[in-house]
Amino acid sequence: MLNRSAVLAVVDVQNGFVREESAHVVPIIADLVKRRQTAGGEVVFTRYQDHEGSIFQRLFAWSKLMGSPEVDIVPELQPYLSKATAVIDKTIYSLFNDEGRALISQHGWTDIYVCGIATESCVLKTAADAFERDLTPWVIEDASASHAGEVSHEAGLLVTARFIGPHQLVRAAEIDPRHPGRESERRTTDENGGMDAALVALTRAYQEAATAIRGISDVRVASQGAARLAETVRGMSDSTVRVSSEVSARERENADHQ
Repeated sequence: MLNRSAVLAVVDVQNGFVREESAHVVPIIADLVKRRQTAGGEVVFTRYQDHEGSIFQRLFAWSKLMGSPEVDIVPELQPYLSKATAVIDKTIYSLFNDEGRALISQHGWTDIYVCGIATESCVLKTAADAFERDLTPWVIEDASASHAGEVSHEAGLLVTARFIGPHQLVRAAEIDPRHPGRESERRTTDENGGMDAALVALTRAYQEAATAIRGISDVRVASQGAARLAETVRGMSDSTVRVSSEVSARERENADHQ
């Protein structure tokens, strides 16, 4: 039976946000949407649009995505829009504008699977807003990206884990399109000691390295440092996953002996 309490939220996969740094997630997202819709599940797309006098213009001096073709959903996802539950236009980071909140309440969704662009802003904010509304957010890490590059993406995942919990970051291959939500059944709920230690180490290393990079005036050297930082963060993230797996294995072994 299809899990009707879950929705896949595809955040801002628009022409204006898809660049070399973020284009790799488009086919992953397209596959997720196709599988979800084929199974009869709900999919919501968001579409950001800027406007004259917006706070983005005022504070960032940023005035893009004000019209077509920049605001349009990318061509690879266009075939799925007609079957979507909704396409929500927004002027804020999050899915949770008035229309989004009403839609979620109307359908009774409790599990919000978030993917899209950008990991460190609209994806993160949507997940955090879901968390604060007592919903269960899941961020699909390999179906999310940052148009600012890998360092920003990895930083977004790090902060997201601190906001909504490290177990709420999943990969596309883990998701059963008919029964999303079962990911939690494959994850232990008592790994806080090992996971927290790894996340603290990851946070400290990232902060120290990022501070050092910002102090480098040579752009080429700074870029090389940023690339090394991204590689380090990936490696430490893998270590965090290994800690989680080891703790889970020990817990299973202990349970077998009880």
